[in-house]
Amino acid sequence: MVARRADAIFYNGKVYTFDPDVRVVRALAVSGGEVIAVGSDSDIKGSAPRGCDKYDLGGKVVLPGFIDSHTHFVNMGVDMMNVDLMGTKSLDDACAKMNVGAKKAPDGEWVVGAGWAESRWDGGRFITRDDLDLCCPGHPAVAHRICMHMSSVNSKAIELLGLSVDTPGVEVDASGRPTGIIKESTV
Repeated sequence: MVARRADAIFYNGKVYTFDPDVRVVRALAVSGGEVIAVGSDSDIKGSAPRGCDKYDLGGKVVLPGFIDSHTHFVNMGVDMMNVDLMGTKSLDDACAKMNVGAKKAPDGEWVVGAGWAESRWDGGRFITRDDLDLCCPGHPAVAHRICMHMSSVNSKAIELLGLSVDTPGVEVDASGRPTGIIKESTV
C-alpha cells in the first residue's frame, strides 16, 4: 500500500508498470512527482488521503517516463522482431538460436539477432563470420552485441554490404581477412 502521503491519484486507467510480476494495473498514486504506489482502483482510491487530487483516466494508457541519456529505443523495438540473444549462456547457445532463426526465415532472407554479450560466456569470444556461416547457411546474417556498438556478420552479409579490409570499423585477422566483426559507424 501507500507508505508516503499521495498528492494525487490516477484511477480507471491502463497503467503499464513494466514489472514482470504485475505488468498492468488500473491506478497509481503520486507524491512530489514520483510514483509511490500502483494497484487496483479500490486499493489506490481507498488509501488516498483527504484533499488529495483525484484524476479519472477514463481508460487511457499511462506509461512510465524515461530519464536516460543514452538509449536505443528504436533498436529495442526492432530487436523484438529478431532473434533474441539476450541471456545466452555461451557462443554455442547464441549460434543455436541464430540457427533456429535461419530455419524459420525464407531462403536468402536476412537473419538478425541482438543482445549477445561475450563477457557473460565461458571463453568470452566474439561471434565471428565463420560462426554465423555455420549456423545461418544460405542467409545473410548479423548478430548485434548488447551495446549496439558492435556486430558480427557472416560471409554472405559481408558480400551484400560490400565490406572490405578498407571499410572503417571492419576487424581483420592476422592474414588480413575480415573476421565478420564490425564496429561503430559500420554497424
